[in-house]
Amino acid sequence: MNVATIGIDLAKNTFSLHGTDAQGKTVLKKTISRSKLLACFANLPPCVVGMEACTGAHHWVRELRQLGHDARIIAPRSSSRSNPANSKRFYACIASASRWLANVRPSSIKSLAY
Repeated sequence: MNVATIGIDLAKNTFSLHGTDAQGKTVLKKTISRSKLLACFANLPPCVVGMEACTGAHHWVRELRQLGHDARIIAPRSSSRSNPANSKRFYACIASASRWLANVRPSSIKSLAY
């Protein structure tokens, strides 16, 4: 599987993933549990991973970067969530935002040091 960009819709127990190749074609679309997220990304080649800024996003960015992925936090206004009621397509919006924001500085990641 040749995944270039993955968008993640973070939730409490399940995460929705939407992966695209370099041309923007969908190559990965799945929902996985919290406990299986890191195992899923360990089996993927390094790619750009985007997620909307939230309280848990900083943790997941640190974990995914340890696996070699270019994980980024995207500001909510940049993820172009046009319809809050339509969360099924939200992860696709995050993936596309990660792709066109490739040259834009993403949000800074908080470290564990206080």
